[in-house]
Amino acid sequence: MRRMKETDVAAPVVAWFKVSGYEVYQEVANGWGRPDIVAVKDGKVAICEVKTSLSWALLEQGQRWKMSKMCHYSWIASPWMKQCDCAAWLLRPTGIGWLALLNGRVEHNVPALIQEAPYADRMLERLREQQKDFCLAGKAGGGYYTDWKGARAAVVAAVLVKPGMTVKEAAAAANHCYFNTSSPYNILKWFGPSKDLLPELFPRKDEKGRWRLYPVGWVELTMEIKVE
Repeated sequence: MRRMKETDVAAPVVAWFKVSGYEVYQEVANGWGRPDIVAVKDGKVAICEVKTSLSWALLEQGQRWKMSKMCHYSWIASPWMKQCDCAAWLLRPTGIGWLALLNGRVEHNVPALIQEAPYADRMLERLREQQKDFCLAGKAGGGYYTDWKGARAAVVAAVLVKPGMTVKEAAAAANHCYFNTSSPYNILKWFGPSKDLLPELFPRKDEKGRWRLYPVGWVELTMEIKVE
């Protein structure tokens, strides 16, 4: 039997929030942690952490988000177990909600109580449209969306459409603080010998000494044609 993963727990929880009318964001990176699920409805923010079992670590996460005052509702989610009745009884006075899974479905066992959230804007300003489906909630090993990844993807997409863009043009296409058009040549530091950060692109100087960006395969193809 396959061992349950956090993504297995998170998927029905994400569905539960969506059916309940929430906009759902997954693996939201910010300076105060990375909640598995952030759900927004009518301006109210709900944060939910998921685990494959109800544990003190999961309870601590729920309490930490509640104390942060960045959410109106703090939720935790885990599979239902026989010993959970006592945990449900203990959770009710805290105001932390608990979504328990039974046979792959969510049971609303302990409702989250609304609270004042004077710092909810800090969480709202970190939400991006891409976080809705860029990475599954509960996924281990990273892979979550960041602004850097978004800006990086914008540069790559622009150069794929228009090979030979100047570095300044690429910076303008990204339209992000990571790529400062007032000093576009800072972008070149991302093109080291290993090209780890932007491996899809290749910088070359034109006859006037300006750096231009090309897709790696495009450069190789044009070089082969010139040689022939």
